[in-house]
Amino acid sequence: MSDASYYQGLANQESQKYEQAIAQKGVVDEKITRLETAKTDLSTQIENFQTGIIEALENIKGEDESQFKGDRKTKYAEQYELANTAATTNKTSHDTNLTSIANMIEELQTESANLQAAADTAYTNMTNYQAAANNATS
Repeated sequence: MSDASYYQGLANQESQKYEQAIAQKGVVDEKITRLETAKTDLSTQIENFQTGIIEALENIKGEDESQFKGDRKTKYAEQYELANTAATTNKTSHDTNLTSIANMIEELQTESANLQAAADTAYTNMTNYQAAANNATS
């Protein structure tokens, strides 16, 4: 085996590594895009839930609670607390999901950067081996 074909073989191997890293990075970047869209949508839903439900419950309690007396006031307070707890639990669950999405995006961004670095290294190696192959044939 000549030096030229040896270096050409190494260049071909690095080219394959480069192509694989770029393809994997594309898949990861697509996941990041989808998760960023989901994060934005969920953030909007949480904001709407906060203003539409939780703040409305706070306003209702102040306005309606004083209209009831005795047992009805107690029942109202119990039902209000059940609704408020359910709304708060729901919002907390969505906040937790939002945090999970943000963490996953960060992990994928790190993976994408690592794949880009691997692709860059493979490309550099490929060009160096290609140059060595070209020099060996001269």
